[in-house]
Amino acid sequence: MKPFLGCSGFLLFLLVVVLVAIPLACIATVAVPLIDRNNLQEIACPPGTTLITSWEETTYTRPGERVLNAYCEDAQGNDFQANDLGYGALKFFPKYFLYSLGASFILTLMVAVPLVLIFRFIKNKYFTKHPTSVIGGM
Repeated sequence: MKPFLGCSGFLLFLLVVVLVAIPLACIATVAVPLIDRNNLQEIACPPGTTLITSWEETTYTRPGERVLNAYCEDAQGNDFQANDLGYGALKFFPKYFLYSLGASFILTLMVAVPLVLIFRFIKNKYFTKHPTSVIGGM
């Protein structure tokens, strides 16, 4: 491979893949625990309580608007306010970040490698001048 600004093309390619994979891993690490009901329960409610969610129709803002209502309930039926899900999801960040980074790296490679191969094929086929042979000695 030809050097590019002092680095090999391969190292530059890996740097770009890592720079794309890291933000994807951060997003996945925070978002995935919020999708799974068990993780959501652990984030929002203290141990020994159950997360209860419901959609409630409001009349004070716009008629027909629905708002998600979430609270925690213990075995005796007492209600507790649910914890903030955003800060709670950050608790899972160190636990799942390396898994998300590995998966994001592999998925980014699965997209980037075919794009590089297609780019090289098109470049070689249509934008590279092939030497023409002269017949007849002119």
